[in-house]
Amino acid sequence: FDFGLADSLECTEEEKPILAELVEFWQERCTWSRTERALDPDLRPWISPFGQLPAGSNGFCVTVNSDRLIQRGLPGLREDVLRKRSGAEDPTFYEGLLIALDVVEDVARHYRDQALSKAALCQEESESAELNLMADTLNALLHRAPETFREAVQLFWLYTHLVSGHHPDAYRLDQSLGDLYVQDVDTGRLSEEEAVGLLESLWRMFSENGADALCRIVVGGRGRRNPENADRFALAAMEATRRHRRVTPQLTLILTGGQNPALLSKGFDFMAGGCCFPMLYNDDVVSLG
Repeated sequence: FDFGLADSLECTEEEKPILAELVEFWQERCTWSRTERALDPDLRPWISPFGQLPAGSNGFCVTVNSDRLIQRGLPGLREDVLRKRSGAEDPTFYEGLLIALDVVEDVARHYRDQALSKAALCQEESESAELNLMADTLNALLHRAPETFREAVQLFWLYTHLVSGHHPDAYRLDQSLGDLYVQDVDTGRLSEEEAVGLLESLWRMFSENGADALCRIVVGGRGRRNPENADRFALAAMEATRRHRRVTPQLTLILTGGQNPALLSKGFDFMAGGCCFPMLYNDDVVSLG
């Protein structure tokens, strides 16, 4: 953070004291300032003048609670916010959250309508069907929580990209998407190849829209509510990463006792084949959970 840039902003005389008050307030309260004050004095010399911590405070990254997002969906999140607002002394924060949800829903409507318009102009039946499927998926997200793997992937990316911008992170994506992945593959709604293809598309969106070395997808580890389904998803995520073969997103595999041994075995196979991911963490030694 370089608060000195505020001096170069074009402001009216009425706006200058407001800007100065904002700078004074956030200089002491922003994530970096609070992190810096908590650091061991020996680390302070390693901080750059612009507030960047080389080892990373992650004060600039947003990790969405993707499990809650998928379980509740946009309507469920709105219900949660409305319930909190009704019991709040000051509802301002919750009104801001409702505005944010309005933006996500407006974007979903925009892409739904765009897909329908493009489908109507298509000469190829297969392309028209694909666009109509996109429209149906986006429309469903406006009315309920995801019920299919495709819907869950679409909601995750739409919400995460809007909230996180160029720094999307996905912690325990296997827990969030594992149940719907297994449901659709086991019932034949999707083949494993189609499901991995959806993940490849999601990885490509991370790569094309996220900053290098700042987009992480974490799978595995202790404490997941659905470990068997999550492990199956993690294997698919690793296969999508092998095919994707780019530095973004960074797939991280957390290992722990009792976890499906195929995960570590497959990770070693991919690294032996020249794939730099997954990165490996041992949850029984250094817990990330």
